Amino acid sequence: MLALFLQNNLIFLCGGKDYDSYNIKNEAFFYSINDEQPQNQNESQLPNGPKSQTRSKYSSNRFQKIAGMTNKRYGHTGIYVSSLKSILVFGGVNEKE
Repeated sequence: MLALFLQNNLIFLCGGKDYDSYNIKNEAFFYSINDEQPQNQNESQLPNGPKSQTRSKYSSNRFQKIAGMTNKRYGHTGIYVSSLKSILVFGGVNEKE
């Protein structure tokens, strides 16, 4: 399975094989590793209190399924091009090997 760190707290995962090496996958996910803890409203009003955090659109510590790859594959590689805001996945072995 390909795993790319897109930001400090966001990981992209796609493809791979299952444990028995029987099924090749084309599924893709985002995983957010944010630790969002609710704040006490009195604490946020203190001058030296913690600042409110910007909430991520991804659920913390959960997989969010997104559109999968066109072809099922494993052993692939990929890069994140921040200027294009694009993930490029290439190579690997597909199901028609």
